[in-house]
Amino acid sequence: MNNQLTTKWISMVRAKFARVPSLILLVAALLGVWIVFAVVWQVVTRVPKSEKTAVAQNEAPPSLPFEYPRLIDGIMVSSTEHASPLVAAIMVDFNAGAYPISSIDRARVVYEAPVEGSITRLMAIFPLDVPVPEVGPVRSARPYFIEWASEYAALYAHVGGSPAALVRLYDKNEKPVIDVNEFSAGPYFWRDHRRYAPYNVYTNSERLQSLVAARGVATSSVFSSWLFAPLVPSEWDAAERVAIPAGSFGRGAEWKHVKDARGAGQGAYVRQYGRGEYRTRDGELVRADNLVIQETSVRVLDREGRLDVTTTATGTAWIFRDGMTARGVWKYVAAEHRTRWYDSAGDEIALKPGNTWIHVVPIGVAPVVRNP
Repeated sequence: MNNQLTTKWISMVRAKFARVPSLILLVAALLGVWIVFAVVWQVVTRVPKSEKTAVAQNEAPPSLPFEYPRLIDGIMVSSTEHASPLVAAIMVDFNAGAYPISSIDRARVVYEAPVEGSITRLMAIFPLDVPVPEVGPVRSARPYFIEWASEYAALYAHVGGSPAALVRLYDKNEKPVIDVNEFSAGPYFWRDHRRYAPYNVYTNSERLQSLVAARGVATSSVFSSWLFAPLVPSEWDAAERVAIPAGSFGRGAEWKHVKDARGAGQGAYVRQYGRGEYRTRDGELVRADNLVIQETSVRVLDREGRLDVTTTATGTAWIFRDGMTARGVWKYVAAEHRTRWYDSAGDEIALKPGNTWIHVVPIGVAPVVRNP
């Protein structure tokens, strides 16, 4: 009897354990299906790292690196401080004896106007927060250049000046410029022993910045910006070469539009010199994104040939950019203490963001345009 019970119990145990492999296989199969499902789900629902970054950026967008137009040239910069820095207006000789001049290619605005002796002189304007290693030869002041410099509340660097210019600089009631005369501010200039006087005086941004710090001058100047736009109006006329006749405008001037002058965009005008291009002392081409030819009244004042140049009126103007030109008028806006340019409909003409070269010519001196 006992043997029969024992045999029966053993048979039952064997039957139960006989089903264990099947259960294990079933569990293993279910586990395998779950693992495969989990992997597939992760692949399907995974958010790529780049998309996660984009979502995070959308939640908290960073400030753009260049979002403020610089007042002087419309170029986008990274801060309001860089948008309205103090600017330096430096008188630069453009006589044949001064060639080659230094760093004129770095100026954001250049005024070229006649002085006595049937020559022209430059006033080059630089943002003072941009490094410029050498500017010159620095020459003397004239009243009309002071007037233009005052439109920027600029640091005005020069070596002496005509009697009328010095009177204006010493008059506290005149429109503001920060006077930096080499005769009284010698440490902020130097004389280059490799050149002979009067073509041997130079300055740079570092020395002028040290003057600003020493005098406690504000490091920014706010003035009314010109109108800038990236595209030229389609109705403008072609202007590949621009020339100003010699004579009452010194040696004259000639510019050639070069589309790849800066490797991108619509190019720029390149200053010509004889049969080649005008180059600076360090070998750089002189280029301009905008050319402005501004016709005004010019009269001789004395036996020395000193001139009176009208700056606060209106007159004919020609604007050149992107190999195109339009004729309009220039007008001094007294309320803004700023000169602007307008088309025949009375709308302000937009300049190309970049540097601008302004030729101030006597009435009757018109540009010659050629399209080879």
